[in-house]
Amino acid sequence: MALTYSKLKEYWEGRRFKGRARRTIKWVGFNNCEVGCENVGGSTYITVYFHDHRIALFHADGRIMIDACGYESSPVTRARILNVTGIYLRSDSRKYRGSNKKVRIGDLPYTKGMWFLNGRCINPEICSETITTMDRSIVRSVAARLSHVTKLAITSTRMGLIDGRHAGIITMPELHNRIIEEGKSPTVDTVNMLAQYGCGSYYNPRHTAVYVRKSIDCIRERMYRLEGAYITREIEYGQQEKLAA
Repeated sequence: MALTYSKLKEYWEGRRFKGRARRTIKWVGFNNCEVGCENVGGSTYITVYFHDHRIALFHADGRIMIDACGYESSPVTRARILNVTGIYLRSDSRKYRGSNKKVRIGDLPYTKGMWFLNGRCINPEICSETITTMDRSIVRSVAARLSHVTKLAITSTRMGLIDGRHAGIITMPELHNRIIEEGKSPTVDTVNMLAQYGCGSYYNPRHTAVYVRKSIDCIRERMYRLEGAYITREIEYGQQEKLAA
């Protein structure tokens, strides 16, 4: 069960803790947590620390501010915040694919400085995030243009026709242009160049397939960026709520 201001204050004012700056919380589920009392911005708050990081501020009116202190990706930190405040920071990269912020509280991206009252964020205007999606038509187009050289690379590698040591030096733009020019009729020399580019300075025949795959991934990424496959948009949740209201 989550802690409250009154419960923490009662614990803080306990007789056996007199004279200490912070008091260790001995209850189950609050390992390495300490409670304190601080003046922040002219107001007095009951604070909770986890490994010397202040993870929560409790105000007498029921407001709570949480702060993962840069450790929001840590399951242990998220678990302590849940135990202390009852606020669940979840990691959900599938539903919000493309978002730069993977940790969310409800539908909002976790943002330092969020205040909550009765489990609901009362200052969503501070939340914003950048979401990057992809133009599926460009993705399909790039996949179609790379399919022929990819198939040849798989076949050539299995037959042992690739030796990236003799391909010569080639840059990514040159390799990209060569694949575009050859189109549906790529050559083994091109696959050799893919292996040479992917291996860098040291070539190991056992890793040929890895080198080729690495180069193809680089070319695919280059095509995406040159053709504008990435679509980036900014979402500001406070403005979104005002418009909806």
